[in-house]
Amino acid sequence: MENTKISAAALSVAALASVLTGCSGDAGSSGDQGSAAAGSELAAHDGVACPESLVDSSDRYGLGVDLEGDAMPELGGYDAVWLCEYVPIDRPQEDGNGTFSSWQVATTPVELAEQDLPVVADVLDRLTVAPSDMDCTADLGPRELIVLVDGGDLTGVAIDVFGCGTVRLTDDPYLTAPGESTDEALESGSLIVDGGRAALDDLRALLGPAISISATASASAAAGTSASS
Repeated sequence: MENTKISAAALSVAALASVLTGCSGDAGSSGDQGSAAAGSELAAHDGVACPESLVDSSDRYGLGVDLEGDAMPELGGYDAVWLCEYVPIDRPQEDGNGTFSSWQVATTPVELAEQDLPVVADVLDRLTVAPSDMDCTADLGPRELIVLVDGGDLTGVAIDVFGCGTVRLTDDPYLTAPGESTDEALESGSLIVDGGRAALDDLRALLGPAISISATASASAAAGTSASS
């Protein structure tokens, strides 16, 4: 895969429109396994780019590893984009001291239609290094996952809609926790979306229908994901 630095030029709406002309999905779709390249990451997961739960983070509380520095990731081309939202499900720490958050999908995963891709372009183009003196809210909320698909290969961009609004990347959302990728191209510092939560309003409007979540079942499923990873 040929990697390209994220920039206004590389991720402009015009560039995305030309790259993603092959995207035939639309909001509300649940994936088409036939469109996934045989033997690819997407095909391995029945043509659905969003896992039921994110891989557990290695940090103490499951909120995501802290990222430092000012490195910007490199993203290659892609031919489809998926979107889904995750919510935290708390479970007791093994040592009984506090809780750990696992992340369960809360919306039906959707492959975005071509007319919605400029919204994704805008969000990706806003990725920037967080200022060292930025103010963060002391809250907890959902996490959006944009999954870029390139010939069946998956790259996830996880965006916190709480706290500092931290952005973390994963080379495969089914196997690697956001922010813990070993792919050098996805190495990044502490990233945010310029414009904060307001800049995510149009993106969140594209989310699929909400999924009813059982806290007990969700925590169990998330724990199983962690154990198998």
